[in-house]
Amino acid sequence: MQLNWIPLIAIVPFIFSCAQPGASLWKPYSFNSSEFQPATQGSVPALWLRSGYMPRLDEPPRHAQDTGRLPTGTGSVAGICYMQASGGKKTDNPTVTAYPDEQIIIKSSQEGISVTRTDDAGYFIEILFPGEYEILCRGTGKPVTVKKGETTLVPLRGGKRMVD
Repeated sequence: MQLNWIPLIAIVPFIFSCAQPGASLWKPYSFNSSEFQPATQGSVPALWLRSGYMPRLDEPPRHAQDTGRLPTGTGSVAGICYMQASGGKKTDNPTVTAYPDEQIIIKSSQEGISVTRTDDAGYFIEILFPGEYEILCRGTGKPVTVKKGETTLVPLRGGKRMVD
């Protein structure tokens, strides 16, 4: 009797790659007063991102790692609406205050205008078709390009206290 080892050799690496603890493709991103950057797990608050999936405001539990795919042909935008609370030209480390429950306006020449709101931590998430948008918070806005299957992170400064 001759054993065929080829199928077993091909399956073993696949099993180990799927079974590794912490092999999640979800990554947290936090806002550091000027931009989003990768965060350590447990950083609060954070946006959790995974290519092809809807952004989340919390780490997905192990049993739900593969739920929440973006609808076919869409992308997403996620961000924070904030006010610079201290700092300026004379200070290197500004602090920010998030705007909870703030209206976010999303404009597109193709899709029209839609409105969403920030959560208690000032974060917002919206699923959009690929294209060019302007995202506004408290009258100030940013141009944003949304790509199919991807999430674009957007920090929106909706105001600034004059501190310096």
